[in-house]
Amino acid sequence: MPEQKIKIEMAMAEAAEWLRDLADRLENPEKDPGDAGLPNLGDFTKMKIRFKRVGDRVKVSAKVKGSKAPSEAAPVRSPETDENAGEAETQRDAYKDLKTSMKKTFKAIKESLDADALPPADVVAAFLSDSERMIRLPGYGDEYYEAYRAACFRFREAHRSADLAACKIARDELERLKSECHDRYK
Repeated sequence: MPEQKIKIEMAMAEAAEWLRDLADRLENPEKDPGDAGLPNLGDFTKMKIRFKRVGDRVKVSAKVKGSKAPSEAAPVRSPETDENAGEAETQRDAYKDLKTSMKKTFKAIKESLDADALPPADVVAAFLSDSERMIRLPGYGDEYYEAYRAACFRFREAHRSADLAACKIARDELERLKSECHDRYK
């Protein structure tokens, strides 16, 4: 099951019990969730839970992504069982660092273009360099990488030729691709 969404409203005490049941499910994913409004965790990859207090009640929204039925779940991986665990963690750290850097430079690019000015060459160079490094990392939206690379090329060429309109078009394409990829993988 690729994604589950749960929305329920309950009393505050019930919300505390719901969280305890969820914690128990994390320790025992094969346990039947019953009718407690708990998601089927299986081999989830991401879970978001939001609580909104409304008077003496709580609205709970939960979203679980990448969940599989327990029978389909992948084996538990740990540094002891997976010699590539350290490499994967290093890759995640590199990805986070790139995202942070790209967020700053892309924001500067958007602000310049929104002010009808070409962004500084050093900012563009840093963004494009980070973009090239990012699309070499496997598993973070590989199917978007070729289109993203092409949009980066169009942006580079538009910037080199000082074509403000073409820069804005390429920026919009980069923004669209980023949003589509992040919606799917975040």
